[in-house]
Amino acid sequence: MMHAVYVMTCLVTCDIIHGQRSSVDNYERIRVDLMNRSVAVQKYPPELDSTKDDPFRLSYIINVINVMDVDQINQLMTILAYVQIEWNQTDLSWNKTDYNNMDEVLLDASSIWTPTMHILVGGRDSYLFHLNDNLVVHSSGNVVAHMHSYITFRCNIDFLKYPFDTQTCSFGFFKEKLITSEVATPSCELLSSRNNNFVVPGEWEMLSYYCETVQDSNQEIYPRFSIVVRRRRVYYVITIVFPMVLTSVMIPLVFLIPTRSGEKISYLVTMFTSTAIFLSYASTVMPRSLTDLPYLSMLLVEVLTEGLFAVLITLWVVNKFDDIHYRDTHKTVTTNKTTLPDKSNKETCLNKTLDTQKAAACISFDQQVAQLKRQERIMFLLFANFQIIILIFLFLATDWIL
Repeated sequence: MMHAVYVMTCLVTCDIIHGQRSSVDNYERIRVDLMNRSVAVQKYPPELDSTKDDPFRLSYIINVINVMDVDQINQLMTILAYVQIEWNQTDLSWNKTDYNNMDEVLLDASSIWTPTMHILVGGRDSYLFHLNDNLVVHSSGNVVAHMHSYITFRCNIDFLKYPFDTQTCSFGFFKEKLITSEVATPSCELLSSRNNNFVVPGEWEMLSYYCETVQDSNQEIYPRFSIVVRRRRVYYVITIVFPMVLTSVMIPLVFLIPTRSGEKISYLVTMFTSTAIFLSYASTVMPRSLTDLPYLSMLLVEVLTEGLFAVLITLWVVNKFDDIHYRDTHKTVTTNKTTLPDKSNKETCLNKTLDTQKAAACISFDQQVAQLKRQERIMFLLFANFQIIILIFLFLATDWIL
């Protein structure tokens, strides 16, 4: 009984080893057969054998994994993508029944002809796109190149709605071809399933991407891939938009600060300093080739203009108050008939003097100060209402935050 089990085990093991060895032998036979063919030795392009009935076909499959970087100053986008390029080369086909139904083998890219691919990055600029070193050859003669690659291309960024903007950036694949060859229209396909388990969220969120075949000025047809991304706005709302709105709202409060405190000008200087910080930041993130004024820049210009008018009006208020104070002091000194008054004689309406001879002067002083305060309240209301109108226009009447 034990002897029979031992014999059966040996037979099964031999069958497995023989099957594995048979697969290896078939794999080696296919590779040797393909490498000895003239299409591999001479590396001539399959386009030479193409006809109208059987044209040369080239297809692209793209899976955009993540948006790695967007250079806003130079207007460049870098993505990580899975790229699959497939073309037909019938001279590399074989009958898989002759090789134990083996359907595909790996060949070095340097051993057979490969298309010279370029990535169109915008305008007339392009750069060479390198294929993978290993190519998958199927029994039908289709050759497939699989690779993961970083692709950098131009992106015309529209800053009108910054930082609530959505951008669409495009790049294309172009293959050098023979003029006399018959080439079918290249096809493009997208892989919709994306595994984001190992993707770190960046500044930009990818909304969608799509492909289409377009024709350039030379009547050449090539696939163009477009990527739609949206900026993650929480960071910018917290660090830019909200502080700018708060600064704009705080500027009219200068008219509620008592003039005699002497803090009006220093308050406005503080507001201008914070605005200068926002101006410096805006100059670092926006290119010099702007064609449209962004809504954020409109808000910044509004804050600067509001601050300028607030400074001018505050200077007038301070000078007016000093003039009233000076005239009150001069009248008090004249009433006391003192040529060189000492500190005891410098009692004015500000010190609540109750001398009957100064009553008329004090009443006049109080009226002028009260009138000045009323003017300041009017200015506060005007600035506050103007600010509310501007904010409603930017955030509700426009499509900035939509």
